[in-house]
This record gives sequence, C-alpha cells and structure tokens, in this order.
Amino acid sequence: MLSGSYEHFCNEDSAPTPTPTPTPTPKFCEPKSSKECNVLNGRGKQICTDDGSAWGACLVESCDSAYVKSGNTCILGTCANGALNYPTCNTCSNGQYYNGSICTAQVCVPYRAKDCYVENGTGLKSCNYLGSGWGLCEVTSCYSGFKKNGYKCEEITCSNGTINYPSCNACVSGKYFDGSSCQYQICKPLSEESCSITNGYGRRTCNAEGSSRGDCKVTSCVSGYQIYNNECKKCSNGTINYPTCTDCGEGKYYTGSTCKSYLCTPNSTASCSIYSGSSVVGEGQMKCNDTGTAWGTCLATKCYKAGQVPNGPYCSSSGDYRN
Repeated sequence: MLSGSYEHFCNEDSAPTPTPTPTPTPKFCEPKSSKECNVLNGRGKQICTDDGSAWGACLVESCDSAYVKSGNTCILGTCANGALNYPTCNTCSNGQYYNGSICTAQVCVPYRAKDCYVENGTGLKSCNYLGSGWGLCEVTSCYSGFKKNGYKCEEITCSNGTINYPSCNACVSGKYFDGSSCQYQICKPLSEESCSITNGYGRRTCNAEGSSRGDCKVTSCVSGYQIYNNECKKCSNGTINYPTCTDCGEGKYYTGSTCKSYLCTPNSTASCSIYSGSSVVGEGQMKCNDTGTAWGTCLATKCYKAGQVPNGPYCSSSGDYRN
C-alpha cells in the first residue's frame, strides 16, 4: 500500500492513478547561516551546511589581544623588539623602557630624585617617568645674597655697589667700603713704603682697608742724629744724648756746656819716666783722674842707679826718703 499523499487523475478510459510525494528531511540549522563558537584565546564561527543538516567546523575568526592566528588556533604573539605587550609592543619588563622602537635598560629609577649642583645654591633633579633620563636641575634654595631665577641662583645686587647682600658693606678687590659706598683703594692694604724724614729715614704702612697711609715712622737717623719722638734730633753742644745733651760719647767729657776730648782715659794708668834734673833716673806709672782731664804724679817703680830705690816720685839712696 502506498503511503503519503496522492492525487486522483481521471481520464475517460481508466480509473485515476495515484502519484507518491517524498517525505521532507528535517532541518538541523538554517542552511548557510552562521553562529559564534568557542576558540581558545579567540573567537570562532560555524556555518550551517547547504541542506541545513549540520553545523560546519569551528573556524578561528579572530584572536584575543597578544595572540595571533596560527592555522585554526590562537597562539601568544611575540614582539621582535623585546616588548611584552604584543601586538602594541611598547611595554617592557621591569628595569627597561620603550624608546620608540625597542626596549632598553633604564638609566635611573622613574620619579626618583637626587641632589644636583647649583652654583651659589642647592638643587634636586628627578628621573622621568620612563627611567630614560634625568630632568633639569631644579633650584631648591639659594645662598645668602642670591635669589632664584629659573634654574640658577643669581646675585642680589646692592644699590651702593657692594657685593655682599644684604649686609652691603663689602667691595670687590681694589676697592674699600667708606661707610656708604665702594671707593677705589689708594694703596695696597698693609703694604709698606718709604717716606721722608728730616736727617733720617722712615716707612709708613697702608691701613687694612687700603683707604689711607699711616704716619711716617722713623726707622733710622743719619750720623750724629738720634731718634726722639719720631724725629731725628741732634744736640747743639756736641753731646749725643738728645734731649739731655750731657753725654759726649766715647773719648770726650762734658764740661757743663760743651764737650771736650779726654786728656786721658778716666782711671787708666800709663808708664812714665823719673827725672833727676834733666836726666832720666828711673821709670814709674801715673794714673788718669776720674774725669779724664789730667794725669796724676808719676810715681817711681824702678830706679836705674845702684843704691837708689823708688821713693814716691823720686829715686833716692836707700835710707834717704823724701816726704
């Protein structure tokens, strides 16, 4: 017996003959439609067969960030420049930074600060956020007399021409402070120079500021003159101990008004001859007085004639003494 539906056909000569109709196959999916499917580290797509009887294989459609398609799988991508974040390839491992093309070692720790040189002040500089280099030296403070101006400490200028703000009482070399402003020195501080002294020689010293020379000080006098109250003086009476003027010096004595040469050296002795008439009969010694103005009597010390002996200023026969 035939199954399915059929139609009756009539003709004039015979009874109707039925025609069988096939039973349609059930559909599993819409033919050629697509849907997402699971792909490790990516996304996939399946396409329904033409007759709708089944889904095709899961094909890789795209891969997650840092992964690349390899055949029908997603594998981790590798940066050729040493970076970590494929495919951007601009993130480097700890201790490195991306210089625009490759990863290279950091030269400093990002954001770390350290002291740096600032003339007439102090400063700090910081490592940049990449660690690729140090920033400019920033002024943190300036020494006394200086002020910050950008990346440097500049001198604060005193209006009176001095150099040590805020005291403003010191001048550059070759000048001195007169109490209100700087003036040129007239001499080198503490230097000495010769100066004129009547009948002598002198020197004077420049003061510590170089603003003036001191008084001329006598250092010596010409022969015959003496230093007295910073002058060279001479006694008019021939003596040498100005202002007393009573010392005549060696070989002379003071008479009370002038100097005379000694006749002899005070209290010295000298040999002399003993006379009898005009004949020398012996020898003796005489002594100069205390003032050197005269010799004393010649006293016999030896007699030449036999039988005579010294007797004061005479040579006498033994037993014949004169008073």
